[in-house]
Parts: sequence; structure tokens; C-alpha cells
Amino acid sequence: MVRFGVPFSYAASKNRMYVKRRRGHVALRREVVALREQIVLAALGALNGRRIAHNKVWLEIVVQKPDNRGDAVNVVDLVCDAVKRAIQIDDRWFCIRRLDWEIVKADPLLKIGIGQDSDEDCLVCSQCGQIRPLGEFKRRRTGRLAYGRICAACRHAGRGLAESLAGGVAP
Repeated sequence: MVRFGVPFSYAASKNRMYVKRRRGHVALRREVVALREQIVLAALGALNGRRIAHNKVWLEIVVQKPDNRGDAVNVVDLVCDAVKRAIQIDDRWFCIRRLDWEIVKADPLLKIGIGQDSDEDCLVCSQCGQIRPLGEFKRRRTGRLAYGRICAACRHAGRGLAESLAGGVAP
């Protein structure tokens, strides 16, 4: 688990993230973009070249607020987006291990922890839904990770089912 902190700002709240521009366009506020970049840089500095595997990522978020306004849940979107940009892993792999808040009057922080249980690269089989090591998937030339979406066990089970169905039908 790697932990780091950035100064807290209410700009992190999802209730203050967006602003309506001319002609009804919705955009991120400049303060939000700056805070997200600050989290990305802090995460990269804390990781310091450590390898993050394509596997489940555990996040711990502690929000230190100067008063009772807002809620810790409101910052999850911003933190997940920033960590996603820093470690280059889709946020579908993220799990919140801890989400808490506390009131700190002087110099409140947004404390973030990033951790993994395993350093082995994995994928989710699109057929059985199991998380499996990359070695159980067929290599492909296309796709972001260059691996298929169905694990070996499901491929073999599907092939056996197809052969039995084909063999049971009279020509």
C-alpha cells in the first residue's frame, strides 16, 4: 500500500465539479482540473517507479475537512479519475477498501492509499466472469492488452459442448 496526501479543497466535491459555459456546454472547473493533476503528480511521486499490475486495485480515501460541509463520498469520482490517469488501469478494477472523513481545522488533506494484493497481471473472462492470470488467455494481435477475452477453461468447455452438439445431430 502506497499512501500520499494533497491539500483538501471543496473543488474535489462532485457537487462543485462542473460549470455551465456559454450555449449550455458543461465543463470541469479549472480548480477541479488543477486538483486532479495535483493528485496524479502526487500518485506518480509516491509510486516512484513501482510496477502496478493489471489486477484489482484497492483504494483508501480519508477526507480531512475544515468543517461539517460536504461528504467523503463526493470525492470518490475525482480521486478515481486521477488514480486511473496515474497508474493507467481502468477504474473498473478499483475497489474502495476504506472511505472515511474527519474534521481538521488546520491544513486539511485528502489522503489517498493505493494497493494491490497480487502483482500478477490478470483479466476477467467474459464467459465465466472469473479473474484469471494472463497465461490462461489466448494471445491476440489486436486489442489493448493483446489477449483474448475467454479463458482456456471456457474455450475448452465450449469446444467440447460444440463437438457433442455437432456429433449428436444426424446428417
